[in-house]
Amino acid sequence: MNVFIVGLGLIGASYAAGLKAAGHTVDGYDTDVTTLQKAQKAGLIKSGRLESMQAADVIVLALYPKAIPDFLIKHQDLWSKTALITDVSGVKNPIESMLVKHKDFSMRYVSHHPMAGKAQKGFDAHDGSLFQGANCILIERDNMDKADLVLLKTLLEDLGFGRFITVDAQRHDRLIALTSQLTHAIAVALMHSDTDPLTPQATGDSFRDLTRIAEINAPMWCELFLENKTALTEEITRFQAVLERLKHHILEADDDALIALFESSTRKRKQFDNLPKKG
Repeated sequence: MNVFIVGLGLIGASYAAGLKAAGHTVDGYDTDVTTLQKAQKAGLIKSGRLESMQAADVIVLALYPKAIPDFLIKHQDLWSKTALITDVSGVKNPIESMLVKHKDFSMRYVSHHPMAGKAQKGFDAHDGSLFQGANCILIERDNMDKADLVLLKTLLEDLGFGRFITVDAQRHDRLIALTSQLTHAIAVALMHSDTDPLTPQATGDSFRDLTRIAEINAPMWCELFLENKTALTEEITRFQAVLERLKHHILEADDDALIALFESSTRKRKQFDNLPKKG
């Protein structure tokens, strides 16, 4: 397939590398001239011209959430009406709202969310194997053509995704509030709760694993948090309640309650490793 990728940061460039390696024809564009030159020098894209989007079978928008509606409105005359458009945004309700508001747009659109990334950002961090075995969330919409969903899934399978689920935009944002945004919030909070200069020399794998994602793309995650603030703050409140329960059991020296919580969390976590690889 001919694939055009708008935005050649970590995710966009990793898509370009992975899809090119899988035999697809890839082109792309980025507003940053240096990034564009790097992508062309690496052989990941061809023309680097936005107008080349007209030849694409699939267009991938690897942009920050707020930039996606603006891009679609501004450049709606640049793509073929037969092209399938998708995005990799970490929040979906704002995009869904835009599509409903501008339902007169003549386009095929299926959103998705790759559940993989790195602490590093930008083109230089790209990795064509980044999505091997990763989870991917596909977004269903009212009156969508199921064939478009199948086409997108087929393309994403070429990137190596190992498991797919299909949900609507609202459920996606609730799920992501827990599995992605809350985890980043916890990592940031852990780093800011540190008051001892010897902490870096006293860490083991547990602290390093928990705080890896505190090395964060600040502008992007600020946007993601604020765009999904209702669901995220609900998850923070729920997490605080569980943490308070743990604190209470510790203060009361209630070993039975603590052991029960630990055993329950162990059982729940083991379920993650027993899921089928394709879905």
